[in-house]
Amino acid sequence: MTAASGKILPKRIGRFRVDDLVGSGSQGFVLLGTDPGLGRRVAIKVLRPSAVMMTDAEQLIAEARITSQLQHPNVVTLHEVGEHHGLPYLVFEYVDGESLASLMARTGALPGPTAVILMSQILSGVAVAHEAGIVHRDLSPANILVTKGQIPKVMDFGLSSPNLSQQDGVVRGTLRYMAPERLHGNTGDTTSDVFALGAIFFEMLAGRPLIKGDQLSAVMGQLLRGDFEALIRRQPDMDPLIARVICKALHVDRALRYEHARAMKEDLDVYRVPRRDRPTAASTENVHASVAFLLRRMTYKKSFSVLSQRLADVQRLTAKHSHVSARQLSNIIAKDIVLTQRVLTTANSAYFGQRDVTSVSRAIVLLGLQQVRMCITSAMLESHLGDHNPALQDALLSSFFSGILAKQLTLVTAFEDRESVFVGSLFHNLGRTLVIHYFEDEYAAIAELTDRDQLDEISASRRVLGVPYHEVGMEIAKAWQFPDSIGNAMRPLAPGFVSMPDTPIEWLQRYAAFANAVARVHESIAPERVAEELSKLAQRMSTLFTLSENALNHAISEAIEVTRKYARLMKLPASGSRFLDRLTRWEAQQKNSTDQARTLETA
Repeated sequence: MTAASGKILPKRIGRFRVDDLVGSGSQGFVLLGTDPGLGRRVAIKVLRPSAVMMTDAEQLIAEARITSQLQHPNVVTLHEVGEHHGLPYLVFEYVDGESLASLMARTGALPGPTAVILMSQILSGVAVAHEAGIVHRDLSPANILVTKGQIPKVMDFGLSSPNLSQQDGVVRGTLRYMAPERLHGNTGDTTSDVFALGAIFFEMLAGRPLIKGDQLSAVMGQLLRGDFEALIRRQPDMDPLIARVICKALHVDRALRYEHARAMKEDLDVYRVPRRDRPTAASTENVHASVAFLLRRMTYKKSFSVLSQRLADVQRLTAKHSHVSARQLSNIIAKDIVLTQRVLTTANSAYFGQRDVTSVSRAIVLLGLQQVRMCITSAMLESHLGDHNPALQDALLSSFFSGILAKQLTLVTAFEDRESVFVGSLFHNLGRTLVIHYFEDEYAAIAELTDRDQLDEISASRRVLGVPYHEVGMEIAKAWQFPDSIGNAMRPLAPGFVSMPDTPIEWLQRYAAFANAVARVHESIAPERVAEELSKLAQRMSTLFTLSENALNHAISEAIEVTRKYARLMKLPASGSRFLDRLTRWEAQQKNSTDQARTLETA
């Protein structure tokens, strides 16, 4: 077989078909291949004889097999190891993307929030290796792949043997990312990896390498001087906390560095949100790290700049001790047709179906400030966050569907506070919605875990963010001064049969969680299993109320129809919505089942 480069390639290596040459280097060459058994693409790295002495081949394969146990979204998975004509080869998952080195060559310095998110994920992957007793020893931007979805994946852990990194007294690795002790004969440990990570992080933010040149003498001179702190602090616009993290990672004295990648990640995540046990001057002092970083990230997203200011105005005017008049608040609302429509619609609906509320001021008096706050916030989120992002549009439609479904269910169960149920259900998935918009990389990683590893969303979001979706939403609700009932409504259903609530707030949470669980079934479960899963959900709620299959299906159908009208009103592409498409298929199946039943009855 001949590659595009003109080189003759083997047709097969082991059981893998060779398709093309991806690249080559001093250690070996990488081939694009196919796993015939699973039909998936793979990357095959074949080592050159000069890269590993034949006596070390057996040890390399043994160590690579240990490395293959690493399973993490930010680590390139090693599938298999073997020998081909006496040369060791390693088979990795194929990553459709580019190296971090290539990305930075194209873009230069990365935006601060992007660099922080990427590095936090890189540290997460390396931390898993460190905790398994594996040291990389050659971390560099060239050994980090970034997918098209902006998920970083560290590769080449399979080449982390001390014997390979330091053979015959020759130091092997990438000089400009090598810790000082490595140049003095030390094989390296987790603190050496930390140094490399610090150098990579600096380069991501500064747009240039920490260490200049590739000659050993030049690199050693810069390392011996070790004046990295002054260099780092001279960087314009670098957050002081980020500078401290990099300085500690790059300390020449390894005893003063982070001990391993997890410790570095924990400090970096203080920037992504301060921990409760660490004082800070920031206003988000008592907020979980991922939440505080979310609040900070909102200031970088252009689409949020107007929204954040208007939210601030609304929160200020509707604060507990505010003496704002209905007329003052109506003046703000009347400037936005979407807000006006939402407040008037809610006021009429809240007033038990009366259609005589046409004044915004009167609507505010009827609803009260807390309910007005909910109306305005939800309308702002929908109008500002739904553009050009199918996943986000589906999340908003799902939330609205859940709110309508919960209101429909109150008719069946005779629960009176329908509007609170609607609002609580609407905001139940606030955390997930905001993560989709502001943490696109993390959301993609969470989706990968739920699809590939079959993790539930709570476990997957906790693994990636360090906190589950619903806790993100609850903390944001506190920051936005939402009433406790709305924050509590974000809690998911407890496993097993749902316990009987003792208070109206607990009742509201049960309705919100159940309605959103129904929506989630329609979003994520195969169509042929939807009826079965809905039946299981209804059974879990049987301790609260009896809900027949027909009653639930009727409520779902009503909610679907209202959601379609809402999608048209909000100018969301209902016909192109994956969520609404699945609901439409479910409706068709229900109609077919009903028609078949009638045919049988007639017969």
